[in-house]
Amino acid sequence: MNRMKQKGDRAEREAGRIAGASGFPWWERMKAGAERDRGDLTLCPYVIAQVKDCKRISIPEWLRQLAQQKRNARADVAVLVVKHSIPGKAPVWSMILPYQEGLRLLRQAGWGEPVTDEPRITEERTEL
Repeated sequence: MNRMKQKGDRAEREAGRIAGASGFPWWERMKAGAERDRGDLTLCPYVIAQVKDCKRISIPEWLRQLAQQKRNARADVAVLVVKHSIPGKAPVWSMILPYQEGLRLLRQAGWGEPVTDEPRITEERTEL
């Protein structure tokens, strides 16, 4: 296994442990090398995460990849999880998602006003 793969695997496991301690105890890693990439982690049913631990930040490219992974996984929610390494300090983790998806999640959490032309995520699976 090469160094970059090991680094990515470590970041995925670390992101999973953080998710587990933050209310997502049944997270699991996705199978690497699958024909149809479905992200790196399943946090809970229909919620996936793509984990990045890179020096070069490429958010537009990553969001395009994330959109395809979301379709492949038939997920309702897909997020980027990015580990920012800072020499001599603990890493900082961020979660990035498309702006409209974030607004939708905020509305569903009770903030903002309803939008009538957009499907809502309910306990049942919603096709987006």
